[in-house]
Amino acid sequence: MEDELKKAPPKVEPAKAVEPAKVTKAEPKAGARVVTTTLGTMLKQLAGLLNTGQLNQWEQGFVHEMYGKTKGGEMTSGLSEDQAAKLEQIYRQRFA
Repeated sequence: MEDELKKAPPKVEPAKAVEPAKVTKAEPKAGARVVTTTLGTMLKQLAGLLNTGQLNQWEQGFVHEMYGKTKGGEMTSGLSEDQAAKLEQIYRQRFA
């Protein structure tokens, strides 16, 4: 055990600098109106389509489940990226 204590600690390489990710934004065309719709608003509007025949059976179930999971669209931070993307897709098909 004394021999182990006399050994020098292993050398550790310093951390290498990592370049930050480059983010590019798509700029709207000149004169274009930009409208931002939150996930909560999308979900509330989609929930308004429940039982109207405008959503297929799978979409009905998905929107209903997400509406309940988010407490009526008020707590959307718990949605996964895939869930949010699917809600956006359904929303754009109905409201775009």
